[in-house]
Amino acid sequence: KWELTESSRGTSLILGKHEDAVTCLKISENGDKVASGSADSSIRIWIINSLNAPKDIIIGHHDNEIVSLDFLKDENLLISASKDNTIKIWDTDRRLWIRNIEIDNLIQSYLKNNKRENEIGLDFLRDIIVSPDNRYVYVIKKNKLIILRNFGRVWHFYQQLKYIKKTDNDLFKIIYGENLRQICRKIPDKEESLRKIYQIIKKRLIDKNGNYNSRLLASLFIPSFVTFEDDFNYQKDYISSVQSKYDEYWYSLKNIFLRKPEIKWKFKLYITTDIESEIEEVNFVEITNPKNRKINPYIILKDRGQSQIRFLLVLNIVPTTFIPLLKSINLDVEDDRGDKDTLIFTDFIYAESNFIRKLSDPEHSLDKIVTETNLPNNFYYSHCIFKLDEGYNTEDFAFISIRKTILEFSESLNPLETTKNIPEDVEIFETFRNNFQEPILPKTQVKIGKGAAAAAGKKIDDFLSRLILLEFIFSIMDVLALVIFPEELKTLAGLFVFSTGVIGIIIIAVAFIMMLRK
Repeated sequence: KWELTESSRGTSLILGKHEDAVTCLKISENGDKVASGSADSSIRIWIINSLNAPKDIIIGHHDNEIVSLDFLKDENLLISASKDNTIKIWDTDRRLWIRNIEIDNLIQSYLKNNKRENEIGLDFLRDIIVSPDNRYVYVIKKNKLIILRNFGRVWHFYQQLKYIKKTDNDLFKIIYGENLRQICRKIPDKEESLRKIYQIIKKRLIDKNGNYNSRLLASLFIPSFVTFEDDFNYQKDYISSVQSKYDEYWYSLKNIFLRKPEIKWKFKLYITTDIESEIEEVNFVEITNPKNRKINPYIILKDRGQSQIRFLLVLNIVPTTFIPLLKSINLDVEDDRGDKDTLIFTDFIYAESNFIRKLSDPEHSLDKIVTETNLPNNFYYSHCIFKLDEGYNTEDFAFISIRKTILEFSESLNPLETTKNIPEDVEIFETFRNNFQEPILPKTQVKIGKGAAAAAGKKIDDFLSRLILLEFIFSIMDVLALVIFPEELKTLAGLFVFSTGVIGIIIIAVAFIMMLRK
């Protein structure tokens, strides 16, 4: 890469390197990414930013050398070809493998119906090019030019549309209209085209009162339709309605992947004592940070009267395709007093941009903020509240441990919970479930209160508790003295001392009992 702002003093910049020879390069249309393939079978994305040093990310591998790469126009999708004779499609923003296209299977299918021709050349893919409208992919192998079509987002939508014509004809009649087929056949196969299709369908589903019910789309599961919605309620209603449509969901899933998913997935967990602000305005401490393996994550309560803590769970590298299948992630929590609870993360919300800000050194400063960089721009998240035992308000610290992680899946979509017993569905489900990587979750240290006010409050409470104890002792002594010397009860002063002592004992005893019950 050359810095050409001053051509007379142009300087070269080494972006980085692979483990083996670089075999191909491709620059995205807007120039902010460079994709590189290597003989080591890996594909790297280099993020180019004039303000910062380039960053590289390995988004995945083939089983052999990478021979060619190309970006889809105006998209965040990359197509790769390899000597293993497969084509893979990648989402560069989310760092996700999307699907495989097995070229050999397509060629064998072609040769069954056509006369075998003389094949000349090397027996692996040589080059790959995407057409400007994203509708075709041209691949070279041996002496053949292979043209792939009908593989993208619009194609997937159109396949689902034909499917619901058989399974939900009422929905098909409402959304199809006169021009939807022509639109699907003519527009470029990219995300923006699918967004326009969604807007058309949405208008056709608005009732006489001007209300849109996303649940009506239950039979038509298109993952991008979730991400196109800004309204969380529409997202939630659409996902929950899809969960009741087993056949339609799995038909869509298999059309997207063509084979079982390969990608590993996990979650990141954050914690904060700010429970009042909007989630986008909160500063977090990451629990799953690898740097915390030897050091406990550290947070500070605002005051000793606070007992609630907010947890944020972010799904890392989980595509929308699997969100309806994942019902919840449950974390069993225990504090150092032995109190137990379960954090239930469900109704995952789609975030278009990375809003997470972290405290870089929470033990010494609540003002040093860094932006989370180890997440894709688009992800799903959920948050919930954990309540500390109020007995901690007299302690200096509390420790929270997460003992167990449990994944729960939608009973109506889980092929192991239904009577469908379709092997392909079971294989995809079990692969997704087994691809989960449970993160390391160290103990979290919670400091009870902060600053001079909290420290002074604790000292005042300690002083008052000692004062109450002394009052209790003096009251007992007064009562015992008058019991030993009953003649003093005949005087007004003695009767007064005895009465106040008994009342003091009763009040202190009642307060003590109430504290124990609480």
